[in-house]
Amino acid sequence: MGHQWIIGVLEDLRSYAALNGLTALAAALEQTGHLARQEIAAAGARAADAPGAPAGEGGWTQTAALGRPPAAATGDRARVP
Repeated sequence: MGHQWIIGVLEDLRSYAALNGLTALAAALEQTGHLARQEIAAAGARAADAPGAPAGEGGWTQTAALGRPPAAATGDRARVP
């Protein structure tokens, strides 16, 4: 699954915005979805080219390496300083 879950989240947000008359937000989220797909594809290509690179689940592997589960697994919300 990796980073693919974010595509669904962005699509849900875009749909909500469109259904509720938030047209500029819907358009921005559509562009964000395109950007996310491009970046995810590029990251996958880089990972495939890296010798000995571990396959992982994106944020889970990166966060687990820090010794804690991701916020989604604990129910915590991201905090912005």
